[in-house]
Amino acid sequence: GAARGTLPRRGMASATASYAPKVARSRDADDAGGGGGRGGRPLVSLAGGAASRRDGRHLEAFRAPRMLCGVISQAAGSASLELGDTKVVCGVYGPRAHSRGDAEFSDLGIVQCDFKYAPFACDERREKGQGDDEKQLSLQLQQALQVSVRLETFPKAVLDVHVLVLQAGGAEAAAAITCASLALADARVQLFDLVAASSVVALPEGAGAGGAAAAK
Repeated sequence: GAARGTLPRRGMASATASYAPKVARSRDADDAGGGGGRGGRPLVSLAGGAASRRDGRHLEAFRAPRMLCGVISQAAGSASLELGDTKVVCGVYGPRAHSRGDAEFSDLGIVQCDFKYAPFACDERREKGQGDDEKQLSLQLQQALQVSVRLETFPKAVLDVHVLVLQAGGAEAAAAITCASLALADARVQLFDLVAASSVVALPEGAGAGGAAAAK
């Protein structure tokens, strides 16, 4: 096989299926109109006639990314990602045998995802156990990653992908998807391609880059 960090000479296989992108309303979207973000802070400030984000960025400025692979020694593959004030870590384990008693042979493997906030990640301490929002984000993570993995390379087996948000500063879903894709690559899982995700917030009309008009 090809050495780590190099691409094979043969052609790349195409994806077997494609799905329309999922659109989910995030807490950032709920906070966008200046109606109070996490901790009572608005996502967008229009004070002084100049629009800016809660973290001081201009409306058109991206969060500064920082990515690192191989951060969990016990995992088959792992990665950490900092996206501005948001910090996430991901570990990939397996493939392992399917544990369901009634499992039948399948030509395709399964990617099983788990998304979790650390208790200290948000302004308000999170309760133990997985909340409804974390279950929904786990499903979104699975939908985003599964189409990028060559599932036929590990039939009747499961890949476990665990994402933990250490600090929630916005765009956690996008950071988790990007970080998990890096962790899959670090685990040498055969992929059609890496997955890069982003989050978008729609502002009220007139609250554009100029920021001259107040948000309604």
